Amino acid sequence: MRALKSILNKCGEYKKNFPEEQEDQLLIRAMLSANKPKFLSEDKVLFEAILKQDLYPGVKIIEQDFSWLSEAISESVKADNKTSPSLWEEKLIQFYDTCNLRFGVVIVGPPNSGKS
Repeated sequence: MRALKSILNKCGEYKKNFPEEQEDQLLIRAMLSANKPKFLSEDKVLFEAILKQDLYPGVKIIEQDFSWLSEAISESVKADNKTSPSLWEEKLIQFYDTCNLRFGVVIVGPPNSGKS
């Protein structure tokens, strides 16, 4: 039930911020936002295929624009003289979106994988 509540809360936030978009697009975006960070790469492809082909065929999925966050990540990485794999940037954006969606977040991974 918590997952459903998160999706519905995110839908309400999207509807408030993007009133001109269709509700099915907002629902798909909310489902992706709530679930994508939890999936392995193989599962992401399967989940998106189920959404696009089975549940909402023909509905164009419009991703939320996080270009401002992407630029901030790039600037921060350059300031520290580090290199940033694109996967890190994607995960940081997902982490930001998840923190806005949930009260608590747990980051799991092997030692020295960049959790801290």
